[in-house]
Amino acid sequence: MLPWSLTILIVAILVSMLVGRLSFRYFKLSNAQWTLFKDSIWSGVFVGLLCARIGFVLFNLEAYLEHPIEIIKLQDMGFSLYIGVFATVLWILWKNYALKKRFIILIFTTFALISVTSHYAYRQIQLKYQQFSEVSLLNLQQQPIELKKFLGKPTVINLWASWCPPCRREMPVLSEAQKKYPNVKLNLSLLIKMKML
Repeated sequence: MLPWSLTILIVAILVSMLVGRLSFRYFKLSNAQWTLFKDSIWSGVFVGLLCARIGFVLFNLEAYLEHPIEIIKLQDMGFSLYIGVFATVLWILWKNYALKKRFIILIFTTFALISVTSHYAYRQIQLKYQQFSEVSLLNLQQQPIELKKFLGKPTVINLWASWCPPCRREMPVLSEAQKKYPNVKLNLSLLIKMKML
């Protein structure tokens, strides 16, 4: 399933292209100009993805230098959205500098309106419906911990068991993360008994 942010971008691009397709004759563009514009959008998406990946790698260069092969592993979904969109817009403007400015403004306004309003609506839905589950956890001292107490705070909750080899292997990583990011509450001692309320 595609992430919502990517889905919104794809829909915004498709709707913007539809608006362009319906209006390019109104702006007296030739078929060749429309084809060039349409092609520049898809090539711009490729350029944007490439720049978004490069930007993400540069922002996290220290981590990638430890394992350089990870740079080409795109499954980590490491892309810088703003760099990608900025690069795409520049590419499209450069490829279509001769087009009428009103046509370009119409397309980019359509894209921006759909993107911004859709992201805002998605964020509001997230805030309304995505809450912590009604789950009570016990810590190592057998004291109940309610997830709701972490609302609004950056928190990592790790469920583990002493008999679980992968759990034991990840403990040093989580411990190091707690030192590196002291503003994030890492609940490393949460275990293991879950009781549905």
